[in-house]
Amino acid sequence: MKHLSIFGGCLGAAVLMLTAGAAMAETRIDVEVAPDAPKLERMATDELAAGLNRLFADVDVRVRAGVPESAKGLRILVGSPATNPSVKSVAADRWPTVSDQGIVLKSVDSNGRRCLVVGGGSPAATFWAAGELGHRLGVRSLLHGDIFPKDKYPADSIGERLGGFDVVMEPTLRTRTWRTINDFAVGPESWGLNDQRKLFRQLAKLKFNRVMLSIYPWQPFIDYEFDGVKKQTGVLWYGETYRIDGDTPGRAAFGGARFFENPDFAGLASYDEMAAAGQKHMQGLIDAARELGMSVGISISPLEFPREFAAALPGARDATGLKNLTITAGAPQSPDDAVLRDLAKAQIRALLETYSGVDVLYLSMPEFPEWQEHAEAAWRRL
Repeated sequence: MKHLSIFGGCLGAAVLMLTAGAAMAETRIDVEVAPDAPKLERMATDELAAGLNRLFADVDVRVRAGVPESAKGLRILVGSPATNPSVKSVAADRWPTVSDQGIVLKSVDSNGRRCLVVGGGSPAATFWAAGELGHRLGVRSLLHGDIFPKDKYPADSIGERLGGFDVVMEPTLRTRTWRTINDFAVGPESWGLNDQRKLFRQLAKLKFNRVMLSIYPWQPFIDYEFDGVKKQTGVLWYGETYRIDGDTPGRAAFGGARFFENPDFAGLASYDEMAAAGQKHMQGLIDAARELGMSVGISISPLEFPREFAAALPGARDATGLKNLTITAGAPQSPDDAVLRDLAKAQIRALLETYSGVDVLYLSMPEFPEWQEHAEAAWRRL
């Protein structure tokens, strides 16, 4: 009887150890990306792993470039058959036909191990797929950051929450654009590059795929010369300044600064300083958007120019607007006026030569319709 008791105790301990081992296997998640994966897929992998760590309690989440076949627990494969050999090995015959914007969340089994493929038809789509998985797990991505569920999910819910996926999504709208820079201190013209980068990452999680940089003739983002006249106007917020003093609500948040300024332009005064900072800021925005797989467009009004160019465009009129900082065509200029055309070309050429990586150019008209002298002739011609 004594020997039976000892044997029973040993058997019980062995069962407990096996059970504990199985439980430990269920609490491990390997997030696998190819060693030479595109940068955006590596970013998606890091984003996914960090989110899983915040979502599940007592879970061992590991990012790996290749996982040993002997490993236990859930295996999440990031990418597509074209970018991740493991996805090709596990799911190539079950990979759906998707466009470059299609996203895929697919549960499969491989050699008895559960796998979840998180990918898409391009690295950008894979990043969106990681965001979509987070959304389906209860994460809400907002412009300022992510909101996670109040309480972490228990480890024993991994199978339920990360299994059974068979999702293929294609966009209804292929171009999803966020407009930034603009012209007022209450908007993104006051945001420094670091804040814009954080925002762009959130936009990418929300599946935005284009950034439009909307700039104005009086801002310091392009520099050009025409017919001996050099651009000399380069201001923000129509040239307004905003003092921070004892009457300013929330002034402690500004850390003792005397004026409210875009941090990328703080303390700058001369045109040359502002122009250099403006070009650095704009190129930084373009690079940040491209890094996240977004295309970039720039919006300008090619028939408006800073006031100093009145000397090169005889008969030009002041364009209606705050502080009247620009001129536009007047009665002497017809729509096909050679000088007007060449001045507009000089402005557009300066923009395209200054900034690399621009995909789209948006051309707008002056806000107020006041160049009406040639309307009748233009209508007949049309």
